[in-house]
Amino acid sequence: MKRFLGIILSVIILSGSIATEAFAEEPSYEIQSINELEEILDEAYQDEKMSPSEKNNIIERTEPKVIEELCCKKIDEAIEIAEDIDIESIMNENKSEIQYGRKKLDIDDNYEAYIEFEDGEDKTIVGTIMDKLISPAYAATNGEKMWKSYGNRYFTAKITVSVGVGIGTCCLENHYKLNSKGIDENFGDAYVKWSASTGITGSLSPIGVYITDSTARTVGKSDVNMYARFQLDNSGAGTQSQTTIKLSTTVKYLDKDSTNKKIKVQHSWK
Repeated sequence: MKRFLGIILSVIILSGSIATEAFAEEPSYEIQSINELEEILDEAYQDEKMSPSEKNNIIERTEPKVIEELCCKKIDEAIEIAEDIDIESIMNENKSEIQYGRKKLDIDDNYEAYIEFEDGEDKTIVGTIMDKLISPAYAATNGEKMWKSYGNRYFTAKITVSVGVGIGTCCLENHYKLNSKGIDENFGDAYVKWSASTGITGSLSPIGVYITDSTARTVGKSDVNMYARFQLDNSGAGTQSQTTIKLSTTVKYLDKDSTNKKIKVQHSWK
């Protein structure tokens, strides 16, 4: 009987210990809102540069979703700024006839934002899917006007923002086809990326890609377009709401060269 009671007592002690350890593992964060985080970052950047120890300290004290929420806020601001940029002036073509450009956006002093542009020939849908598993396409030109050969192509809107303690990216890939009839949308894809060091689990995610005009047939008067919506659930990050980000892309049908099998297009996005 004493042995039996001893076993029961041991189980109770062990269970209590496990419960205590499990409870102790629940993180308790000091910084629970965007406003608090922005104030802390302002203090950290008073000397114009945040030290690695300061960065790690802020990350440890901050609810990960708050960092994600701040990234979303700055991504939204960066998208508005990027709409007015003359993209053609920063595009360059490499030996593979792929055009690429990257530009830093002017947002708040404590943060960095970049937009990247790439336009190139798309492969078959199967080949594209395989490539995306290895290296996704970058963003394409905004306001670009050029002649392109018939076939499958892609361009992408990609915004990346760093808030000092985290980095977030939103991207919309537009895959379309040029042919003797004009322009046809193939499909769209959207994704989100976060820096791994902040503990962000990815509660911001694309909730859909929507093609609003799938074909363009009239030279100079038609286009194809699509948009993606990204949604962040802010519950538990100091608020009880949802943040939505929208990226849109358009390919305008400007002209056609039937002899050389080319179409002149203009890319834009917002």
